[in-house]
Amino acid sequence: MDEQKTMEHNPEAAVKRPEPKSTVVREKNTQSDIATVSDRPHHPRKPANRRPASKRRATSAAKSKMNATKDSHTKTGLRSSSIWTAANIVTCIRVLFIPVWLFVAEAVPASDGATFSFAAFLVALFYIAISLTDKLDGYLARSKGEITTFGKFLDPIADKLVVLVALSFLLEQHMVNSWVLLVIIAREFLVSGLRMVIASKGVVIAASELGKWKTAITMIAISGLLVVRALSAGIIFNALMGFFQIVMFAAVLLTAWSGIDYFIKGWRYLLDEE
Repeated sequence: MDEQKTMEHNPEAAVKRPEPKSTVVREKNTQSDIATVSDRPHHPRKPANRRPASKRRATSAAKSKMNATKDSHTKTGLRSSSIWTAANIVTCIRVLFIPVWLFVAEAVPASDGATFSFAAFLVALFYIAISLTDKLDGYLARSKGEITTFGKFLDPIADKLVVLVALSFLLEQHMVNSWVLLVIIAREFLVSGLRMVIASKGVVIAASELGKWKTAITMIAISGLLVVRALSAGIIFNALMGFFQIVMFAAVLLTAWSGIDYFIKGWRYLLDEE
């Protein structure tokens, strides 16, 4: 009865209130959960397909460099793979001037023996200038880092044309013997054929110092004989003619020697049938 009266006068007493103890337990549990989570080691997740920062910086630097190069190429109209480098232009000029030199040399007569021929001397200087461009294009290619496949192909052809055209002219002028031209032409054909066979096997034999000396001495002999062609008859004429004939003979020996040396280096590739 007393309980009913109490409930009637105070209905809120019938509502059960949460016990403070359980609340404390929940708070403790919550705090322990937070502590447990916070105690775990933190490993930040990397984005998927994300490259390291160093690689990203390197890639961006490479792209910016490519864009800058592309812009410079667009402005100049040239690309890095362009064949029109300074060295190749010099080589092309040398090739183009060879027939011009031959035309001028054929048109200008030699000294009549009584007087000095200034025109024939200019022909000799013209040939010397053409020969020196071989050193110029090589220097430009190495100093500027513009060594190209086109230059490697054209430069030896230009050298051969400079030598063979001038020797043919001197043979016509009766200043060299026919066997000189025969030995040099035979060597060039044989070595060129051997070089093609070896290159087909993926092997390249670098030019030797012997071959470079051969070309240089041959051009010196030709230039000297062209200068002698402008001189009048006399002691100087006879002395220089004999001297440069000896130089030409040395050039022929070096030509044959360098050809044999090249065949010794490449002979095993000819015997290799694989």
